[in-house]
Amino acid sequence: MTLTELRYIVALEQTQHFGRAAERVFVSQPTLSVGIKKLEAELGVQIFERLAHKAIPTQVGKQIIEAAKQTLMNADTIRAIAEATQGELVGNVHLGAIYTVCPYLLPKMIPALQQTAPEVKLFIKEAYTQQLIDDLKAGELDVALVSPPIPDASLFESLTLFSEPFYVLMPKGHALATKQAITAEALRGERVFLLGGGNCFRDQVLEACPGCEQPRLFDKNWVQGGSLETIRMMVSSGLGISVFPEMALVPDENIVVRPFAPPMPQRQITLIWRKSFIQPQLIKAIATSVVRCLGRSG
Repeated sequence: MTLTELRYIVALEQTQHFGRAAERVFVSQPTLSVGIKKLEAELGVQIFERLAHKAIPTQVGKQIIEAAKQTLMNADTIRAIAEATQGELVGNVHLGAIYTVCPYLLPKMIPALQQTAPEVKLFIKEAYTQQLIDDLKAGELDVALVSPPIPDASLFESLTLFSEPFYVLMPKGHALATKQAITAEALRGERVFLLGGGNCFRDQVLEACPGCEQPRLFDKNWVQGGSLETIRMMVSSGLGISVFPEMALVPDENIVVRPFAPPMPQRQITLIWRKSFIQPQLIKAIATSVVRCLGRSG
């Protein structure tokens, strides 16, 4: 039994697909399949039930996988202890970030962190909040940048880094552009571009502006975008309006940006990490780099 084989079964449990599991752990599908069969043979039990298009854990398999997750977290703790004895600011760090943070914050944060901790090697993953939480629990990530609410928050340590307000983006010449500040009610009935389901920023926008969501499936005003950059281009083309977090604002001659009227909706950006990740100096270095690159005091 090896840690690699344990990582294989955790990846398969999360994806329920041999091909996607192999991609997650960066091996070929045959390699992953052979590794899992080898582990099953060694233990004398079937960990997964192989169906036509997916693999699901057996009852005993579920117990083994939970134990495997704990073992992998313990292994990471051992690694962290060893690295800490060599100096805190060394080693590999697997950092995750939500989609509405990663492209705007990390290109600024990483150079700042490299100045502070040049011996740290970062591995970056961009995903939805729930996937980042699952990866933290499985030991595949050490730390993550997310925006509350945080699922299973009691399992992690956390540090709120900063808050940022939301802004309304509209095409140049839009009727709302004459206003200096926009109320949430003013967005009701407008064609508002939203991110798709599963994105925490979409949920935050709808909480602040419930009128943005149109209940009728084919309502012409209800449009979902796959990314903020896609939505930005649609707004720039005059197709509708949207709501963006402050960090995602960039100059565009075809877009007018207006703040919300008080109280301004906002979100928090929080750094979370596994409790077994015992490198406080690295956590401090990451947090400081984030705050410094944005020119914030916290």
